[in-house]
Amino acid sequence: MHSNSNKILLSFISLGCPKNTVDSEKTLNFLAELNFNIVADPVKSDVVIVNTCGFIEPAVNETIDVLNEMINLKKKKRNLIIIAMGCAVSREEPVLQDVLKQIDGSFPLGREKELIAFLKEKFKNIVVNANIDKSHKRTLSITLPHYAYLKIADGCSRNCTFCTIPSIKGKYISRPMDEIIDEANSLSKRGVKELIIIAQDTTNYGMDLYNTPKLLDLLKELIKIDEIKWIRLMYAYPENVTQELLDFILANPKFVKYIDMPIQHTHSDILTKMGRKNTFQLYDEIFSYLRKKNPDFCIRTSVITGFPGETDEHFSHLMNYIGKVKFDRLGVFKFCREKGAPAYKLDEIIPESTINTRHEQLMLCQQEIHFKKNEELVGKTLNVIIDQKIGKNKFIGRTERDAPEIDSHIIVNSHHKKIESGNILQIKVKNYFDYDLEGTL
Repeated sequence: MHSNSNKILLSFISLGCPKNTVDSEKTLNFLAELNFNIVADPVKSDVVIVNTCGFIEPAVNETIDVLNEMINLKKKKRNLIIIAMGCAVSREEPVLQDVLKQIDGSFPLGREKELIAFLKEKFKNIVVNANIDKSHKRTLSITLPHYAYLKIADGCSRNCTFCTIPSIKGKYISRPMDEIIDEANSLSKRGVKELIIIAQDTTNYGMDLYNTPKLLDLLKELIKIDEIKWIRLMYAYPENVTQELLDFILANPKFVKYIDMPIQHTHSDILTKMGRKNTFQLYDEIFSYLRKKNPDFCIRTSVITGFPGETDEHFSHLMNYIGKVKFDRLGVFKFCREKGAPAYKLDEIIPESTINTRHEQLMLCQQEIHFKKNEELVGKTLNVIIDQKIGKNKFIGRTERDAPEIDSHIIVNSHHKKIESGNILQIKVKNYFDYDLEGTL
């Protein structure tokens, strides 16, 4: 029996993408208001909640591994309550469902009320206040405190054939602009210096609420928040990336000169099979415009290789384009056949060995590009946000060219005693080590 005399100890494990991180932080904050004490170590907890990811097979496998770790922990700590929530809970894979049967509760997306009712039944002393803050307060954070992801919409109404997001998350739903601005102000008061704008498709923001894209209007409001020093745009969809939007980002000093715009492929045959409305010509024009206006502008994209029907010619087209544009940051994904995604039913399946070879070739191509770009940065002075101290007179940070978790780092050597996390400093690049840089204040 769990003690009712003290606050219940709860640990939270967040898996998956930044969108999941935001959901986790919001859940964590309302749980803290229910008389739970949040702790980092599951070994010390009465309750462990795992916010799962079920986007692709590797994410489902990670979910299974983490839940199995918690199940093994429960063998030593019999009163431990294990709960799963989030994307993977609704997936039908037998191995996953077998694991879910071994835990105490599982709650799909949007079932917070059921989660609260479950916890009330398990712990009689939790306090459910009818006025629990509904304003998306995020006092507690999973990330480092000086940056935060700002999710402006959920779901997706695109019909990319490789993707299960619409079946998991539903149609695209924009958040009201005033709600987003209130949250951004709240985050700035918490000490956040860098806002990272996210959604499944950030550039589609507002279409469902206002019948017209409203991302630019939102960004114009966000730059008014004095405490926010950097704003970074992720998950832009090429079809809605306008010249007006690009000019705004290029001209505004609060916007890091960086955009994340997944293109998935370059050949029209594959783009058509993928259900991507944008054309090769469209995003080629966007990249050319950015390079012309600012040669140092950082372009991040992601591509998929091994999509059904991808011939050697299609792959060569992709490789050649990467060599031409020389993306600053590139994510390369192997195609995964996902149940629930239209592409699951396509024939012309590419052998796994071919997919692996193509993936390796793309990675080696990008590695050469990245190392060359790092070499060109040596001797230059860059704006760097300090993430944390990692040793005596040694800090780790990120340039404007680097988003947290997915991009590179810069090691900063400095004898200045007043350097703190969240400081934005001018750092001279002295050296580079593969993907990362080294510099001094």
